[in-house]
Amino acid sequence: MNMKQIKQAGGCFGIIAFAVLLGIGFPDAKQTTPDGTAVISECGSLTACSNEKCFSMDMVRDHGDLSAVADPGIPAVPPDAAARADSSSVHNEGSAGAVPSDTAPTAPEPPEEQEEIIHQPKLILESNSLAEEKIQCGSEREFVTCFRNKSRTDAILNLSVTVRPADDSISLKTTSFYFDRVCPQEAVTISTAACVSPSAEQKKTSVEFSFSYENEKGMSYESSETAFLESFQPVQASVEGFDLASKLFSMETVSSPIQVRNIGRAPIYNAQVTVNAPGLFPVGIFFAGNLEAGASCDGSMKLYVGNKNMTSISHADADTGPDAYGSVAGTLTLSYEDAYGQTYTAAQEFTTYIQEPEVIELSVEKEPETNSWWPPILLMTVLFFSVILAVMAWRLQKSRHKLEDLLLEERSYEQS
Repeated sequence: MNMKQIKQAGGCFGIIAFAVLLGIGFPDAKQTTPDGTAVISECGSLTACSNEKCFSMDMVRDHGDLSAVADPGIPAVPPDAAARADSSSVHNEGSAGAVPSDTAPTAPEPPEEQEEIIHQPKLILESNSLAEEKIQCGSEREFVTCFRNKSRTDAILNLSVTVRPADDSISLKTTSFYFDRVCPQEAVTISTAACVSPSAEQKKTSVEFSFSYENEKGMSYESSETAFLESFQPVQASVEGFDLASKLFSMETVSSPIQVRNIGRAPIYNAQVTVNAPGLFPVGIFFAGNLEAGASCDGSMKLYVGNKNMTSISHADADTGPDAYGSVAGTLTLSYEDAYGQTYTAAQEFTTYIQEPEVIELSVEKEPETNSWWPPILLMTVLFFSVILAVMAWRLQKSRHKLEDLLLEERSYEQS
């Protein structure tokens, strides 16, 4: 082997060494040297290229030279040329401050594992024993709720439940509960007693259930659910002042004062009073209307008194025999409604006695006869004679004047 072949082989292996260094820095990338003489493949193998012919390091290691694969026009490389090239390459790299030749290539980093997604198991309200009912203020009712773990795969551990009403109008006998494990799709029941204050308003009150629990991997969660309890005030009213005489006459109309009073804590609606008794017929219905708590309505009720055999006021031809009159027992009924449309009644019993119609005789007292005819006759007689006397006196006076005139004429004649 002459010097020219040795130089060519040394230059080729220098290029190969330079490519190895590039391969160490980028083990997974395919790179090419600027002059296109060395290529590092993705798998880390090194290929040297010369005059568009490529030779791998495996070929050099296996064959000891490149004569088996080299172009016929290129001289073969002696076996010891590779070692010299390697030592020369390492010397040049060391002088340039490169990585020492004994440093192994960096292994590729494994891909990062994706974080596991863990879903939170949920407890959902499934039933409420008082959802369709109302609790009367001042009373206590059993309050039972059911919650279900809706997860199909995850259990709930160390479940702590706290129950809190929205205000003080409702109090619960037990407010804290604990369950060590709730399996997937399993339900838990929470039972307590709910007591409503006597002075509570008529409304719906929310009750919050707060949950604190863990999953099987120890992760902590919190959640809540809400149930509702509805309370109502009982309505109560009374009728007062109704009073009938102990005895009534048939075929007369009587009147009695009446008062309707709301004595409850809630308003009442459509309050009215009716009377039901044999022979007594209300002339209309006493309607009190709507009354707020503590309010009252005053008025009067008129009743037509018939007889016990009558079925209505117009039944005037009813039998009026002895059994048509007598003692009568009746009922005064007050009816009203609450805010939910439910009707309530309050009744009073009363008794009276119906008598036969009272007959009133109309009589005119006759004055005793007296002779009272003579005064006017006497008066007329007196007047008659008075007129006659007046006429006679006037005539007498007139005659006297005439006589005096005649005497005067006669005297005057004698003198002449």
